[in-house]
Amino acid sequence: ANFRYPSKATSITFLQHIMAKVKRGGRVGMVIDEGVLERTFDRAYLDTKKELLEQFNLHTIISLPPGVFANAVASGTGPKTSLLFFERKLDEAGRPISTRDIWCYEIEDVGFTLTKAQNPIHENDLPACLELASTRANTAKSWIVPVSEIVERGYDLSAVNPNRKSSISHRAPGKIVTDLLAHSSKGIDILEELHEMLSDSRPGSSCHLVPTLLSELLTEVSRPERVAKDVTYRLLGMRWYAKGLFVKSTKTGGQIKAKYVFKVKKDDLVYNRLFAWKGSFGLVGAGADGAFVSNEFPCFKVNRQKVLPEYLLYFMSQQAFWDEVSSKSRGSSRQSRLRLKQEQLLDLTVPLPATIEEQRTTLEKIKRAAALSSLQETIFEETSALLPAVLDRAFKGTL
Repeated sequence: ANFRYPSKATSITFLQHIMAKVKRGGRVGMVIDEGVLERTFDRAYLDTKKELLEQFNLHTIISLPPGVFANAVASGTGPKTSLLFFERKLDEAGRPISTRDIWCYEIEDVGFTLTKAQNPIHENDLPACLELASTRANTAKSWIVPVSEIVERGYDLSAVNPNRKSSISHRAPGKIVTDLLAHSSKGIDILEELHEMLSDSRPGSSCHLVPTLLSELLTEVSRPERVAKDVTYRLLGMRWYAKGLFVKSTKTGGQIKAKYVFKVKKDDLVYNRLFAWKGSFGLVGAGADGAFVSNEFPCFKVNRQKVLPEYLLYFMSQQAFWDEVSSKSRGSSRQSRLRLKQEQLLDLTVPLPATIEEQRTTLEKIKRAAALSSLQETIFEETSALLPAVLDRAFKGTL
């Protein structure tokens, strides 16, 4: 093939090929080797990136961690990559709308380990990135780079987070060890409590569970409020993997496109229809009482005479439940249009102990196990920080 800027490097000619194929009004999202973004000494790379900025609107770069594509290479973690999002549009005079600035986001965790096994983990920056992309907000992991800065640094497009501290500071090793001892002691206490609870169960005994339709446990509630221009609204988002609701933004009515928003109240059960298959379920806590969600977040009152809300949420926090939800969801695209409608949710069943007291007993065991799991993550972080802190002090002569 004939390329505008000939090169033996297929990574840069591939980008040229994509750019040549984009029609007016076209939009592109692509994965690219980060070496293409940072390379500034090769003429083909320089000219390609210059044209990308001048002839297209490169509006977003998302930096991915090494290892995202580890299962696609023969050995190692594979190259560090980024996601590029750009579009080709013309102004009223028929001139290309060029890049003015680029919104960048640094992804550190993607929901699985950065190895060939790709074992699932809870940490995942992708949902937060997706939610922030529409507002292009500045956070600890996101920032905006004006195109003039890109030009000044020789068309280096690599997304290097300016919010990261340039020098690494370490906590005192003694403080880390003290915290580890405290956390370990607390963990032993929780283990002993859990062991006692589990020991109380008679050998071979089991709790009789009754399959119960969610329609018997949940009643949908809707509290629509017409958006008023001068009123301020706290808007909620929903994290994946049953991580719960959070305040995504605070906006005035004039900044909200929808005609209506929907109020939630403490102890409502809420889910995201678009990402129910990703575990987007949560209970409204006291801090979110009176906040608002969009019409993609159905709300329900929980029948407390039949089920404890926390018991129900823990059931909805299982991969097996998410898999069942995925099989019931319908849509044209798994990533963005796969919805679970309210009637489909209410048609699912939950295995319930016969009495609320039995639910409470089971729930206490679950909560102990959850507390231990959370504590384990803390201990892992502390342990990971210990050796670098000791080495830092050792080679500064301050150990």
